[in-house]
Amino acid sequence: MAEKLAEREIIPQIQYIQALVDSLQEEIRRMNILRNQLSLTLLGLKEVKINRETLSSIGSGVYAFTKPLHEDKFLINVGANVYVTKSKEKALEYLSKQLNEVNKLIQKYQSQLLNYMSLLDQLNAKLSRLSQKQT
Repeated sequence: MAEKLAEREIIPQIQYIQALVDSLQEEIRRMNILRNQLSLTLLGLKEVKINRETLSSIGSGVYAFTKPLHEDKFLINVGANVYVTKSKEKALEYLSKQLNEVNKLIQKYQSQLLNYMSLLDQLNAKLSRLSQKQT
């Protein structure tokens, strides 16, 4: 009887931790996409030169061949749809900081994920032992 009660307590814990694991895995996936986008943006920004033809996104997957007139004027979205003009150097600096923050978050989430997965393994093992006692 005590095993059945313990089993009923463990199952919701397992479900809750599994939901946390799923959520962290999704967040890590999203952060990896953002990291890749930031890395590509940094590479592209480093290559921008005055009067050298480049592809510029004009939205919805449409690109235009353009030649930048200024090497030191870039509009940067700093959040909440607010854009500021930055020099190439400052834009690279800003994007590099964002990339570093994303990398830190990924490491933090991966560490949390490992902890939750370990706890999940422990709870599953405990549930298995309880189930075996009942048979």
